[in-house]
Amino acid sequence: GWVGNQSVYLPPVGLLGVILGSKVAVDSFSARREEDEGDGEDDDTDLVIVNISSMAGLIPLPFQPIYSGLKAAVVMFSRAIAAYMQRTNVRVYTICPNYVDTPMMEEVFKHQSRKFIHAIEKSGALLPPEVVSTAAVEAVKNKSLPSGLVIRVTPQLGIDFARLPGSPFAQPVVPASLKAYSERLVAKIKERDQKIAAKL
Repeated sequence: GWVGNQSVYLPPVGLLGVILGSKVAVDSFSARREEDEGDGEDDDTDLVIVNISSMAGLIPLPFQPIYSGLKAAVVMFSRAIAAYMQRTNVRVYTICPNYVDTPMMEEVFKHQSRKFIHAIEKSGALLPPEVVSTAAVEAVKNKSLPSGLVIRVTPQLGIDFARLPGSPFAQPVVPASLKAYSERLVAKIKERDQKIAAKL
C-alpha cells in the first residue's frame, strides 16, 4: 500500500532537510554580508541555492504518492523562497531529474513492485549522475537564468526548463551550449538503449 514506513521517514528527509538546508545557507550568507558591510566592503557575490527535487514532483506517481507529494513540495518551496528573496543576491533553483543511475536506484529495484520497474523502463534509460551535476553547475554559473527556475533533466530532452503557472518571468531560452550538450546526451542514451535492446 501507499501508507507504510515511507509515510514516517520520507517527510523529515525529503522536505525538512531541504527547508533547513536552505535556511542555513541564507542565514550564513546574510551573516557574511553583514560582516563585509561592517568592514566597509561592497560584496556583490551571489548566493545560489540549488535544491534537488524529481520529475515525480512535476508528474504525479500514482504508486508513490507520498514521494511524489514531497518532491512537489520541494518544487513549490524553492519557487516560493525565490520570490521571497527576489530583491536580494540570493538565487534559488530546483532541479527535477528523471531516474538517475545510482546505488539508491539499485535498492529501489530490489524492493519495488514490477509495476514500478515497468514505469521506469517505459520512461527511458536511467540518467548518468554527471548530467544532474551539469545542470546544477549551469544554474550556479549562469546569472542570466531567473531565480525560481525549475530545471528538468530527462533522457528524452536532456536539460530544459519547466513551464509552470505563476512564474513571474518569461520562459527563458535554453543556452546554446546547454542545448548542444542535451542533444549529445539524448543521442548517446538512444544509442545505448539500442545496444541493450539488440542483446535481449
